[in-house]
Amino acid sequence: MRSAIPVEHRVLGLDRRTITPAVIVAAIVTFYAVLIPYVDGLVDHDSAVEAGTSLVIGGDVTIVPPAGWEVTDRTALDAGSLELHNSGIIVNANVGPFAGELDELLAYADGIVDDAETGVAHHEASSIVAADGTAGLEEHWDGVNTEGLLAVFSDGTLGVVIAVEGPEPMVTRHQKELDQMIASVRFGADS
Repeated sequence: MRSAIPVEHRVLGLDRRTITPAVIVAAIVTFYAVLIPYVDGLVDHDSAVEAGTSLVIGGDVTIVPPAGWEVTDRTALDAGSLELHNSGIIVNANVGPFAGELDELLAYADGIVDDAETGVAHHEASSIVAADGTAGLEEHWDGVNTEGLLAVFSDGTLGVVIAVEGPEPMVTRHQKELDQMIASVRFGADS
């Protein structure tokens, strides 16, 4: 037989001992269901790239990111670097003085990846060509929980390093967009 709630534990017919936990649960649900979406709606998403937008990385080097990717605001002020992200993928494009061979620039970029990631396996590099005909190298790599690619270009005075990192399924899903973005690099462009 069910036991009745004693009178001293009832408020409006409810068990007073369970009201506090119920109110806490209701507050948490309200926070996640109402407040978080409201704050997200207040965040300005104007940093999304529009189709065909050419961005200056630095030193008159431009790149055309995929439409809808987000530009990290802080990099807009850093001459020589650009950071984009989408679906957990982060793309860093950096420009700086460089007069060496492409192999040296790729080895430098490999070192940065190896310092940041554990258990990295590099795949054989292949030749690529930028939109303006500048020769480059591209290398894919696999990490423990991530994968990525490195692309390097040099016109003899400037070097460009593009580093892509993200979860394996996302990098694979966006591979075509990433390839198009990397191939869009131009030296001496006026944006």
